[in-house]
Amino acid sequence: MKNFFLLFLFSNILFINSQKNIHIENVSFFKTDPFANLYFCNNNKLIKIDSKYNKLEYNFSEFGKLKKIISKNPMRITLFFEETQKIIFLDKNLNKLNLDLDLREIQNNIISDIDTHSNLIYLLAEKNQKICVYNFKKNKIIECVVEFIRKKDYLKLFLFKQKVLLINNSEISILNNNLIEDSKIKLEGCNNIFFDKDLLYVKKNNKLYKTKLNNLNKLLFIDSLKENELIDVNENVLYKYHNNYLSEETLSK
Repeated sequence: MKNFFLLFLFSNILFINSQKNIHIENVSFFKTDPFANLYFCNNNKLIKIDSKYNKLEYNFSEFGKLKKIISKNPMRITLFFEETQKIIFLDKNLNKLNLDLDLREIQNNIISDIDTHSNLIYLLAEKNQKICVYNFKKNKIIECVVEFIRKKDYLKLFLFKQKVLLINNSEISILNNNLIEDSKIKLEGCNNIFFDKDLLYVKKNNKLYKTKLNNLNKLLFIDSLKENELIDVNENVLYKYHNNYLSEETLSK
């Protein structure tokens, strides 16, 4: 029994890769990238911390409140500001690139969320119940659709495996790359979703589950989360940030 207890304890210690004391006040959310860089949103600053604890900062106060960080391409970090309807891009050193996009100049809707793929930016207008695709290279909207999201109040937009996912607190709508709805899954209490390789991680009521896009009805419990604990998933690692401590935990595949 003693040996079993020690083995159990040891296996759980192996599960936690590290705990780091990273003191950043007023963190509203954070993201990671495939190179294990950390991006913290702190008041009017984006703070990047790399694996060697080097720290970079970018002050975005002129653009308003930051709504979303898209860090899947570490060479071109995308920042979206809903209140000013601006999208800006930063290089790996958090230098601002000359690629500003004012969404009010390309369409008439108030954009509530975005995601990117290559030169395409997917735009969700929650109040207008509309989704559009903007081609950055051609500098124009190339596609829009409204019918399927009418009266659904989708709050967030994500791209995953050539699919567009729209979520609210009760369901996920899955669209193909032509913006045609393939399926719809009831998912009560969904707060957020995260993507890593072929897996989706679903945050529901301070619990984390994993699933696959083709089997969203089957959720496998992963972990319980603390109140106000911030998380992200990247390269099979679960990152948790709470009370100035960052923990990294390897997830089972």
